[in-house]
Amino acid sequence: MDRDVSGETRGAGGLHLTPRDLAKLGYLYLQEGTWDGQQIVTPEWVAESTQGHASGTSSTSGVNIGGGGMYGYQWWIKEPLGMHSFYGNGYGGQTLYVVPELDLVVVTAVAGTDVNRPGDQQLVIPIIEGLIVPAATSGQDVF
Repeated sequence: MDRDVSGETRGAGGLHLTPRDLAKLGYLYLQEGTWDGQQIVTPEWVAESTQGHASGTSSTSGVNIGGGGMYGYQWWIKEPLGMHSFYGNGYGGQTLYVVPELDLVVVTAVAGTDVNRPGDQQLVIPIIEGLIVPAATSGQDVF
């Protein structure tokens, strides 16, 4: 975990996770907080945290920073093809995208991490929502 100048952990970011660990977090939420038969997070918290509670629009820029979705508790909320989904994104193109209705967890880590080169960051949400989710619903190859 990253720490601030006083040594405290930053609550909004700073996790260092492998794609596999990120997928495990998605799977935990997909299973309503249960891991290997043990309840780790309550189903009530999973449901509450993955519902929209804020518009996701920045009070300073007026831009929806979640790509048009609502914001839950550390999750962006969307409805591709009318299905409830939630995702988190982070530094270096890290994305964890979950569509419970499809039993689907998608993890990406696709971009450079140079903060001075934001153009190197690939926008993965349009790829997930435009290709992966439709492919998972149709059962056919859409690539």
